Amino acid sequence: MVLLIVLISLLQVTTALAQERTVSGRVTAAEDGSELPGINVLVKGTAIGTVTDHHGRYSLTVKCSGSVLVFSLIGYITVERTVGGASVIDVQLGDDAKQLSDTMVTGQDGGIERCGG
Repeated sequence: MVLLIVLISLLQVTTALAQERTVSGRVTAAEDGSELPGINVLVKGTAIGTVTDHHGRYSLTVKCSGSVLVFSLIGYITVERTVGGASVIDVQLGDDAKQLSDTMVTGQDGGIERCGG
């Protein structure tokens, strides 16, 4: 009986560890395919995340296949992708012209002013 309990416990631990895996990919500009450094890549609803490197590449560990990755940066349209069974998720981000037109940076005191649009 004790052996059965130990085996079931080991199976549960192995299953839990198997669900955690690394997802990686590359983020590029939709307009010209150029690499996008500095893009925030977060697991939705958590504090788990990373930033793309100077080649637009990222890598992070997710807990389950139902995790959703959120790709964002000011000036670009935010994109969400469900991990599913993928280990590589490449994303193209388009410019968010509206978001850029609503921000005006002033040089006097370094403040940011939001304009109605």
